[in-house]
Amino acid sequence: MKKLVESGVEVNADIFTQQAEAFKELAPQILPTLKNKFGNFSIVSTEKEINEPLRFETEEYEFIFTGFIDCIIETEDGKYHIIDWKTCKNPWSDYKRKDYQYLNQLLLYKHFFIPQF
Repeated sequence: MKKLVESGVEVNADIFTQQAEAFKELAPQILPTLKNKFGNFSIVSTEKEINEPLRFETEEYEFIFTGFIDCIIETEDGKYHIIDWKTCKNPWSDYKRKDYQYLNQLLLYKHFFIPQF
């Protein structure tokens, strides 16, 4: 939070505090849940930063896709899994899980992550 404030980003301290409290509760569940879902795996990266130019033939401007992949793991079968955790108070509805904006974010992460390996 200190780095965000120093860089001029407006930070809502109440939301930060709520997220920190939620993390304290959820953190011990992360590795057991991943093990249950994926079996044996290795952690490839956490908070993997992506800054990639997006080029459009009709545009004169350069756009940069910036993102942070929360977690990348590799399972025993050699597959990589990109994990993007979302903070929320309630479980997501089926509609929310299929929201194209979140799916597009994961597709962009996949698109820019794959060339690195």
